[in-house]
Amino acid sequence: MASIQGIVIGCHALNHLKRGNRGEVYSVHEDSFYCLLPDNQLLLICNRKYGGIPFGILVNDIFVNHFRPADLVVGMKVHFAETYLYVPEANFYLALGKAKLWVPTEKNNIFFSIPRLTSNLISTVQIGKEVSSSSVLGKLSLFQRDLFSNKENPSDISFIFYNRALNPLSQFIKGVEEKNFPLVLNSLTKLIGLGIGLTPSMDDVIIGFVSALFYLQQYLGAGYVSAIGGMVYVLSRGKTTLISETFLRFACGGERYEIIDNIIYSLLSSEGEDLKSHIYNLLSVGNTSGTELLLGIVLGLRLVLRSIIKE
Repeated sequence: MASIQGIVIGCHALNHLKRGNRGEVYSVHEDSFYCLLPDNQLLLICNRKYGGIPFGILVNDIFVNHFRPADLVVGMKVHFAETYLYVPEANFYLALGKAKLWVPTEKNNIFFSIPRLTSNLISTVQIGKEVSSSSVLGKLSLFQRDLFSNKENPSDISFIFYNRALNPLSQFIKGVEEKNFPLVLNSLTKLIGLGIGLTPSMDDVIIGFVSALFYLQQYLGAGYVSAIGGMVYVLSRGKTTLISETFLRFACGGERYEIIDNIIYSLLSSEGEDLKSHIYNLLSVGNTSGTELLLGIVLGLRLVLRSIIKE
């Protein structure tokens, strides 16, 4: 039997497990897999490098070789309780009795240096260019200034995805900045689900963007940020993949992802190698998801920074 030990469990994942029930293997990947639970809820089991996830369970790197599609097959039945998760057909047992509960640290009264944040944002975009220049979203990050300038014509018309994403993303940012809800809603209908994969590209960008707004909501107003999150989630239901919808739901409810928190905290307070380390860790997520999340974070922080400077 493949028996491994979970080391960290998200608070919402624990709540699901406490109910005790059966589900099934939903999706299997190189260093993670998802279980579909009753009521269409997802549980993520993944490599510890992803950090705390509200609906996730983390395991040590040495155990991820058990997450092979040859062993875990989509549709296999999953049995679970508060102290274990068991896939009988794969002879896979995940012990959870010693797993530590992950609850994100509250961030209150956040103060930071505007010059440092400005400098860190410039450095982050440059690193994104260097690491992800071969991907479409890497190219999109080259044109991030266009998103704040409302240009009629994109900087490079050779990228079809860029052309499709630029205008609605620019309008979304403008709508959020100007508190123009109709514009926010209209732009979101064109963004959510745009892209391919388990988490479409624009969904990842929105997750990073909304996460940054919630992190610094004291500068925009908690009620306003919650309203933006609510609009994103309502429009995402049934409009994208279940996995992406789940990540969006938690982000838009103000829940946090440790890997994103680490980046934002570093952008606000760190510099040099510490910042680079967190950036590279995020960029290693998925094929392009890390780049897309990073772009969303940068855009969200830029919007908050602009708001602070205007005031």
